[in-house]
Amino acid sequence: MEFVYKGNETAITYGSVELATSTKSMTEPNVTENTVQFNQRYSDALLPLSVIFGLTAFLGVIGNSLVLASYIKRRDLKDKNFRWYVFCIGSLDIATCLISIPAEIVKHRFFFIFCSNELCKTKCFVNIFTAASLPCCFLVLAVDRYIWVSRSLKENFSKKITPQLAWKLCIIALVVSLMIAVPGGIMCGAMTITVLNKAKEEIIVYVCQTDEVYQGNVFTLIYRLALLIFLVVIGISLIAICIAIYSMLHRSKIAHQTTSQTEMEGNNESVLNSDSSLTSNIKLVSAMTVTIIVTYLLYIGLSFMDISNMSEAKFVLFNLAYRIYFLRCAMNPLFFGIFDDIFRQFWKTLIC
Repeated sequence: MEFVYKGNETAITYGSVELATSTKSMTEPNVTENTVQFNQRYSDALLPLSVIFGLTAFLGVIGNSLVLASYIKRRDLKDKNFRWYVFCIGSLDIATCLISIPAEIVKHRFFFIFCSNELCKTKCFVNIFTAASLPCCFLVLAVDRYIWVSRSLKENFSKKITPQLAWKLCIIALVVSLMIAVPGGIMCGAMTITVLNKAKEEIIVYVCQTDEVYQGNVFTLIYRLALLIFLVVIGISLIAICIAIYSMLHRSKIAHQTTSQTEMEGNNESVLNSDSSLTSNIKLVSAMTVTIIVTYLLYIGLSFMDISNMSEAKFVLFNLAYRIYFLRCAMNPLFFGIFDDIFRQFWKTLIC
């Protein structure tokens, strides 16, 4: 950023782009707010949110690293499928904490003077990729848990996801997410919008949103609707699978209460007394599923909102709700600590 003096005027430039021109001193009363000052006012308001996101990234890296370590070092783990899912989800969360969240914090400081097309496209691509890949991985995980429970309850249920198939499904989920994120990254770009400053005067600001080339383009609308439908369908599917799992477990519990223990031992022993702690595992998956559905539906819903002319307070609340899925990265390790027996037992044994 440079300040170029032109007689009585001061031109503020960002690279080759002139952001604002002020004919008054910054110390004069009733000074007209220019683009840089406007950005500074909102970046100061976003500072507490930047601190929250930074703390989330720090805790997310530590927590998810502990989760990965507990599953990687457990060589005696029988549920090898779940190990692959944990590795996929934990790695994506760590990548979010190390790349997406720091990029968002930097964006907070330059929100209305974001002039780099390349950086904007890269940031959008990464955000959309993580937003799409995690629901896809959770869908694969939920289907696997459904098959696992079904096989435990029904002797004639022959379908099975092997560990080899499990990691291949994780790769497929990432590839699908990559294909979804590429158009989003292309359509993003630094664009100019008109906002009102403190003096209620119109000024031009530069934000990272949809590239001006794609503004009002029918393909942009189709892409956004397709992404919304994609996440909604996955969300509904996850809810339906979780309900089906709990329904099977509930029926199994009722059957166990109305029949003799001898008759049920052969059919439900693996469900009621599983070495891999089925009940806690399903609770863990359910808690993580609900969290990801709520946070990503907020993300998609708010993507249609107009951010121009929001007050500082509304702008901060919007950015918190819009990126609240970042907080989930720090919540997942907490869910493992509450629900996952393997995670707790491993670290308890290691510490003691």
